[in-house]
Amino acid sequence: MNLSIVIPIQGHFNQLLDLLGDLKGLTAEVVVVEADVVAGNSTSMQATAVDLREQCRLRVLERGGQWLSSPASRGAQVALGCEQGRGAWLWVLHADTRIDVPVLRYFQTVIAAGPIGWGRFDISFRETHQRLECVAFFMNWRSRLTRICTGDQGMFFHRDCLARIGGFPNQPLMEDIELSRRLKCNGELQFFAPKLSLQTSGRRWLQNGWLRTILSMWRFRLAYFFGKSPEVLYDQYYRK
Repeated sequence: MNLSIVIPIQGHFNQLLDLLGDLKGLTAEVVVVEADVVAGNSTSMQATAVDLREQCRLRVLERGGQWLSSPASRGAQVALGCEQGRGAWLWVLHADTRIDVPVLRYFQTVIAAGPIGWGRFDISFRETHQRLECVAFFMNWRSRLTRICTGDQGMFFHRDCLARIGGFPNQPLMEDIELSRRLKCNGELQFFAPKLSLQTSGRRWLQNGWLRTILSMWRFRLAYFFGKSPEVLYDQYYRK
């Protein structure tokens, strides 16, 4: 399969190990881009974390993938992975994503058909909670309607799509929103929004409160829409 899977990480190697297990049966290049703040401090990590990191790294290399490092910015990490990946199709996944077989089969069908397009999957939360189910429903409905997608939804795109918009946005925050906006403005590109779900963690929503998390997300999105730079928003987001 002519596919490169780009996974930006900053720790969380136990989650990455699970994701690599889900991808085991898929013929694809895996490109892991580690935040260099982690890569440069591996000697100070706990022995368990060092061991998990090495397991992940070896598993990626053994299947012919790449293990890269980049400044600690998800946009920069994904941009580097897209640049270095060799596949015609690029699929960006977060380390806490879990994937079922129907998703992999769908991907095989899309790539075999050979269109030039982009898209995303639905998401569902692994934790069982009625409000999380509502959050997932409205996130999926909104992105299907507006074509504005989030990184949790496993965005994918043909490399030619990136070429038409000047590459993946190398910015520290809102890179997924910016990518969606640019691709959406190119009306010639086909958009895929299958009703197939990736599983992601809802721990952040439960810990911070689902309503508070939604309001915070929309506050940052509106600030970005009205012109605040992603660098300023990044500082505010990780200082909050």
